[in-house]
Amino acid sequence: MKKISYLLGFGLSTALWAQNITIHNPMVWENLQGVKQTGMFMVIENKDNNDLKLIRAEAGDFNTELHTGYVEDGVNKMRKIPEIQLPANDKTILKPGGLHIMLVNMPQPIQAGQQIPLKLYFEGIDKPVLAEVPVMKRPHSAQTTGHTSQ
Repeated sequence: MKKISYLLGFGLSTALWAQNITIHNPMVWENLQGVKQTGMFMVIENKDNNDLKLIRAEAGDFNTELHTGYVEDGVNKMRKIPEIQLPANDKTILKPGGLHIMLVNMPQPIQAGQQIPLKLYFEGIDKPVLAEVPVMKRPHSAQTTGHTSQ
């Protein structure tokens, strides 16, 4: 009986952790003609008293990578990172030019009006946080920023 209540307690704890993560304003840009990648952005709120790490994202059938953006010699660049730190009781903004999720090697284009299912996986939490992410028309300024991978 002790083993069962321990497992039940662990399950409740995991559920509470997942309930302490809220996704605000998720969106992904439609990809441009011939471009096989695009950025996904949102605000992730960690309502827990412990820091968390986003370690993986799944977006339907698309390959994903966690990225950070930076400027080098006046050019916006990005690089793949292993995790995104989420401070306790704080919001982390995933935005163009900063932390974000990339959909890469996309087998088909996505267009404004579609919805992409998203699963976010956090270190130490068994179940992913789920969201539906609307595809938005890419703003004109984002089409000409010279955002390149490194």
